[in-house]
Amino acid sequence: DSKSLVMIDQVSGVVRWVFRTNPFDRKEVFSRPIMTEQRVYCGTPDGNICGLDTSDGRHLWTFFGLSRTSPDFAYSQDTDTIFSGGTEGILRKRSLMVALDGVGGVLRWQAPLDQISHTSPLYSDHDGGLIVVIGDQGGVYGLDARSGEERFRFAIRGWVPGNPVMLDM
Repeated sequence: DSKSLVMIDQVSGVVRWVFRTNPFDRKEVFSRPIMTEQRVYCGTPDGNICGLDTSDGRHLWTFFGLSRTSPDFAYSQDTDTIFSGGTEGILRKRSLMVALDGVGGVLRWQAPLDQISHTSPLYSDHDGGLIVVIGDQGGVYGLDARSGEERFRFAIRGWVPGNPVMLDM
């Protein structure tokens, strides 16, 4: 069922818990979940990002600020922050990168992007934290992970069908 997130014990294979999105909604678990010792984070195609308790699957919070999210999130363990690209609005879509507090799902910052991105952001702890995202028309953005301020931007030719990677030197 694509409307469920299932936690399976990696040793026994036994289902520990199942989290179901609202069965009357079209919401499906859309992103690859991120799991920490305390929480699991997942996204739905309508822009919701959910925080769940790792031990029992209990719903902790939902962030409703986007109309679509990235297929996957980036995560900083040091600051317990989730980073997601997405769009805001229905008729006049605007592309954003958001940073959420992992404990309560509170918006830490949002940064507008001038291109919609269907790729997943990359987090690096280099130089105080950096988020890299690729826009659909070839724009590459580097954002400060603490503030969302733009550190760099450049263009590459054409559409990039993959996610960014970073060589840590």
